[in-house]
Amino acid sequence: MATSKKPQIQTQIQSQIQRRGSSEGTIKITDPIMHLIEEVGKIRQEMRELRQEMKEDLRGTNQEIRGEIKETREEIRKDFKKELDNFGKKMEKMTSDIKTTQKEVEKIKERTVELENTSRQILKKQEQQQFTEWNNEMRYRDRCIKIRGLPEKSNENLAERLIPDLAKYMGLPVETMDQEIDKLFRVNSIQAREKKIPRDIVTCLVRTKIRDQIIQKNFEEKFIVEDQEIKIFKDLPPQILAARLKYKTLTQILKHLNINYRWERIEGLSFYYNQKRYRIDNEEKAREMEKKLRRESREKEDKNKEKTTQPREWRPRYNKEKKHEEKEENNTDIEEEERIDNINPKEQLRVETISPSKNHNLLFDFET
Repeated sequence: MATSKKPQIQTQIQSQIQRRGSSEGTIKITDPIMHLIEEVGKIRQEMRELRQEMKEDLRGTNQEIRGEIKETREEIRKDFKKELDNFGKKMEKMTSDIKTTQKEVEKIKERTVELENTSRQILKKQEQQQFTEWNNEMRYRDRCIKIRGLPEKSNENLAERLIPDLAKYMGLPVETMDQEIDKLFRVNSIQAREKKIPRDIVTCLVRTKIRDQIIQKNFEEKFIVEDQEIKIFKDLPPQILAARLKYKTLTQILKHLNINYRWERIEGLSFYYNQKRYRIDNEEKAREMEKKLRRESREKEDKNKEKTTQPREWRPRYNKEKKHEEKEENNTDIEEEERIDNINPKEQLRVETISPSKNHNLLFDFET
């Protein structure tokens, strides 16, 4: 619209100039509008040239940037490919190392299994050897008794002090009793030395029958020597007595519940509970039985108790003052030893030979 109006304006201006020219003569007049139009045209031409130059500069710059980008891409590709190659080599090496390590681990596992099997076999052999040694020692000590409470004297003759009274106690001639005894000696004990009490006397007999008769007699009648009561026990190896300490908590619970028990010859103990015989020969079984006895005892108390108060769970008392004594050599629980050894052997044999189902009253008449 603007370009179509410009010729009209120019013709109007020229007609006016001609009219004036006729009156003014030869005077030349310059129109400012025409001058502005010419200046605008020049500016437009310059703008076109500048645009063209900028386009050419942009094209050159774009080409340079594209070239640099292309070169950069190529460099990145080369570096990335190189890194990938290095990474691939490292991965191959790591894979090879892992495979080697896995093979070594498998060998170690196989070796470990072999060592475990060997250690089990060695441990089993050691246990069998230990069992054999303890059993042999028990066989030797089956003919021995332990006498406790006889005061010590300097340069004492144990045979002269004990054999006459022991013969009178058993109702045998002194010569016969002397023949039945193999040897007499006192046992060294740290506990006896610390407590300043007489050391025990081990009496080795020729026959096991005499040993049983003495123990039976002591169960029925006290043994008095020099106006002092003398206690007689079975002579048990210290290793077996030490092994029985791990069942101490269980035996205390059994005593609290008035359940009689008997020690096995080498390891563990056995007893009847609820018309069922239990044999405990390791610590795990002992802990399970302790939990069972506590639980059932608590349930029984809950049923029989008339009050609403919660019954207090019974726990065995442990005297801290005796902690050091239990660890000493040849140290045993005297009350425990009395309970074990001072038993009527006849009742023990009677219970072992009679079926519990036939006579319930005999279920708890045995002990070792």
